Amino acid sequence: MADGASGECWVFVEHVDGRIRRASLELVAKGREVADELAGTLSAVVLGWKHEGVAGELIRHGVDRVYLVEHHLLKDYQVDLYCKAVSDLALDVKPDIILFSSTFVGRDLAPRVAKRLKTGMTADCLDLQVDKERRLVKQIKSSLGGNIMVEVVTPRHRPQIATVKLGVAVPTVDDRGGIIVKVHPSLDEKCVMVHLIEKIRERDEADLEGADVVVAGGRGAGEWGFKLIRRLAELLGGEVGGTRMAVDEGWVSRERQIGQSGRVVSPKLYMALGISGALQHVVGFSKAGLVIAVNRDPEAPIFEHADIGVVADLKEFLPALINELEKELGAKRA
Repeated sequence: MADGASGECWVFVEHVDGRIRRASLELVAKGREVADELAGTLSAVVLGWKHEGVAGELIRHGVDRVYLVEHHLLKDYQVDLYCKAVSDLALDVKPDIILFSSTFVGRDLAPRVAKRLKTGMTADCLDLQVDKERRLVKQIKSSLGGNIMVEVVTPRHRPQIATVKLGVAVPTVDDRGGIIVKVHPSLDEKCVMVHLIEKIRERDEADLEGADVVVAGGRGAGEWGFKLIRRLAELLGGEVGGTRMAVDEGWVSRERQIGQSGRVVSPKLYMALGISGALQHVVGFSKAGLVIAVNRDPEAPIFEHADIGVVADLKEFLPALINELEKELGAKRA
């Protein structure tokens, strides 16, 4: 490790109303792998106010040390306050690695922390690998519109900082008897630059990362097709997703875009309907369990990434599938 570094791998943990976001639990699982390969310590950094329950849950998920950073000014996310609290703690502890999720908060906070710590940052990593000999984290991400995969390392500067896309690992329960370290940051009202007036929840709030089933549509689905896709997702108890093109056309909300510039999902079942299979989209579901693709073009690249491929016109396929599912569900209720 670099001179003065503690050997700790930090994961910044996001939580809402006492519940840890799935993105953070996935990152904890990945951080555990990284820390174990480097024979280091996995630490979680949790900011907020009166949130001891979050710390206990993190220990059950395999964290060695939880830095419980508490202050009433940290009750709600504010980037200037959070940046100061995380940076001050990092300057004191000197972690080797700091990982953030590629969420709104992670993308907002990570570059500011990197600037204060005078180090670099890699954004939107799809995976993390370890170079044991050089004690480096190799940060894997796509580039040039998703056409190539690149490996980024920071051999001299510490800490190594990255934001990591969802779907990087599966959360696990692995209680190793970790400890909680309470931290009281140096904050006061003079640090507050923005005042939160009101919270408004997004109407189309999508839990794509936590869904067991995701039904996604692309150009081939069309506006009419997404009406049926929503019904199919409802019958399967899943969530609706789409390609960037479907988002641009307004057939599905930006919140539901899957791919390199959207969200990364890892459901048990992923249905790709009317999707050609561009790499930019494929990276968004590469860790899904069963992938079923339906496209009328037998040469569509999506079939190379599917476990089951169906060459069919969605105008015929979707109504028939929905009809069969409705019959089956009706029979079960009866």
